[in-house]
Amino acid sequence: MKNGFSLIEVLIFVSVLALFFVVAVAVTTATLRNMQVNEHKIIATHYAEELSNWLTSQKEEDWNTFVNYASSTPYCFKSLNWPASPAACSATDQIAGTIYTRQATVDGDTTQMKASITVSWSEGGNKYSVPINTVYQLWE
Repeated sequence: MKNGFSLIEVLIFVSVLALFFVVAVAVTTATLRNMQVNEHKIIATHYAEELSNWLTSQKEEDWNTFVNYASSTPYCFKSLNWPASPAACSATDQIAGTIYTRQATVDGDTTQMKASITVSWSEGGNKYSVPINTVYQLWE
């Protein structure tokens, strides 16, 4: 009777164990990456909703001034102030201290304005964005 393992049995066991650990590390890495993207998506949604709420307050404050900002070119909002002129965000136009750029196109007429807000960021060589579309109307 034989007491022990042959070299082949040990090599097979070590190979299967190594394969298991490689797969476990790959799954853990993918899970952590997805968690990070989802965390950034939640923060980006906050920035988009913050701009939407600010635009609502601008509309409520003075509809006529709000309508004057109508433009088919997006505005780049680094902060919650109207930029001097419409211009799309570049990679350097991030919200202070963050990885996000926030832009909005506000277009329409004297009775209805449509806002398309997009918060974008790059991560791991991929570009992500969170869009929000809102319609503002003059209620008399």
